[in-house]
Amino acid sequence: MVVLCAAAGEPALGPVAYVHRASDSELPLAPLSHHLQDSTHISFGVLTTALVVSRLKVEGSAFNGREPDEKRYSLQFAPLDSWSTRLSVAPSPNWTAQYVTGG
Repeated sequence: MVVLCAAAGEPALGPVAYVHRASDSELPLAPLSHHLQDSTHISFGVLTTALVVSRLKVEGSAFNGREPDEKRYSLQFAPLDSWSTRLSVAPSPNWTAQYVTGG
């Protein structure tokens, strides 16, 4: 089991923030879809735990669900008022399916 805490981080909600990877540099729709689907990867205050068993991963997060203001250089902590869970299954090295919920 893994437990992660971050002053500014990404909870287990929506797709993983993949556009910051070099492998997506040639995918022109990635930045647009990434920010339309989930802006919580810039939350201030995130606590996530994960359990990985073979090809199955279960994650759960408690996080501050408010988006920060325009002054992104300061830490803007607030209560951990939101939650999420993400279940991922990788039937092969090239395929992964997810089910995500949050509130």
